[in-house]
Amino acid sequence: MDAVALRKVVIVLFAGAQTLDVAGPADALTWGTHFAAGTDDGYAITSSRSTDGRSVRSGSGLRLAADCSLAEVEGPIDTLLVPGGGGMHLLDRPTPLVDEVKRLSSLARRTVHRRAQRI
Repeated sequence: MDAVALRKVVIVLFAGAQTLDVAGPADALTWGTHFAAGTDDGYAITSSRSTDGRSVRSGSGLRLAADCSLAEVEGPIDTLLVPGGGGMHLLDRPTPLVDEVKRLSSLARRTVHRRAQRI
């Protein structure tokens, strides 16, 4: 399938993110895309992390690799997904991560957050 025609999903990665909140939606959307009827049905998934784009450790200790930094992500975005996890306290106060999530949320059709369900 042509990744250009697919709906863009950005998964925000941060230290302490819950692995299931990252892997579960990524797997479900990937399988949905695999079985989609048309070439523009489905999702192209990008995982990103804060401003540096480096890999992080999930709450369970698994290393999660980023495709790019959040600052490199441009719109339009169909779905911005913010997982839950031990790093959630970072979203309760102003930080570069929060600033980037707000910026990307303004470019997204929908923003989904595990704790708030929808931002």
